[in-house]
Amino acid sequence: MKRQEDIDVKVLRVRRLLQEQGWFGAFFMTRASFAWITGGGDNHIPSNSEMGEAGVLVTLTDYIIVTNNIEAPRLRAEECAGIEATWLEYSWHEPLTDVLARVGTLETIAADAPVVGCRYLPDELNPLRFPLTKLEVERIKELGQAAASITEDICFGLKPGVTEWEVAGRLHSALLKRGIEPTVTLVAHDERIARYRHPIPTEKPLQRHGMIVCCSRKYGLTVALTRVVHVGPIPDSLLALHQQVAHIESVMIDASKAGTPYQDVLQKAMEAYRQAGYPDEWQLHHQGGPVGYANREFLVTASTAGTIQDSQALAWNPSITGSKSEDTILVQGATATLLTQGAGWPTIACEVNDRIYKRPAILQLSYTI
Repeated sequence: MKRQEDIDVKVLRVRRLLQEQGWFGAFFMTRASFAWITGGGDNHIPSNSEMGEAGVLVTLTDYIIVTNNIEAPRLRAEECAGIEATWLEYSWHEPLTDVLARVGTLETIAADAPVVGCRYLPDELNPLRFPLTKLEVERIKELGQAAASITEDICFGLKPGVTEWEVAGRLHSALLKRGIEPTVTLVAHDERIARYRHPIPTEKPLQRHGMIVCCSRKYGLTVALTRVVHVGPIPDSLLALHQQVAHIESVMIDASKAGTPYQDVLQKAMEAYRQAGYPDEWQLHHQGGPVGYANREFLVTASTAGTIQDSQALAWNPSITGSKSEDTILVQGATATLLTQGAGWPTIACEVNDRIYKRPAILQLSYTI
């Protein structure tokens, strides 16, 4: 599938929604939705904001790229080159509200970002981003393989004494060299693994036990994975703990089929936690959910409505204090394909409903302290 064909599929989704709701147009300006509606374009300048510097207005008849005179030359030549579009360029000091008002009545425009005058309706617009198109499936497979290989290569090279900051730096450098942007990086060494579910990297040096969590983005698409390492022989208690959490994730993967209610997967996970002897651990951290153009499009809870869609990506991340298992999968019909898989990483064979799921084991590093 070519990029323009991908965009055409998405524009049809938007126009169906416009007709259903009676809106004049839909305006996409967040980084996530801009990437989606442009087939992988990037509208960001500051990396610490999800608001972009350009937007796309889709109406029943037009596809309009709206941007200021600062960004227009680069977008035309690079991010949006070759896209069939009308361009609405304005002076950087002109209010965006005034620009959009020249095209249509603001109250009839739904926006994924809080644009003054427009109807702020992200909950209605964001679900247009899934299921994934054929082009997006190709891209997320490419991204998943690259992200896993890079993360695992970093892990294979770890030695005692390396700080969490250094690990994060190595990971970021390797990702960026491949045109991949890190979106969430968590690194925990030793006691910080059990102490915190979201361990932002610190100066803590590695002694024996380490964990890396990597969420990364390319083409606007995102994947997530977690890997755990240990220097020297792994204690039996830790092996058993990781085996249990890997089994829980396998239960969730096995339950992930097109048409299955999201909350059913969580219910099966809760039962697996109970059978493992940890009935309350699921309450200490979220269990994941759909991914695509966000680290999680939303988090699945017991009250989450809707069902898993065909060609939808998911990242479940069960954890028991002291360990975690996480990868990104692609659901196609009744099959869940692992996207974040490198080469040479040890695995645990988990059997669920007569199927074997190979989950990442703890990597034993041979260095001595």
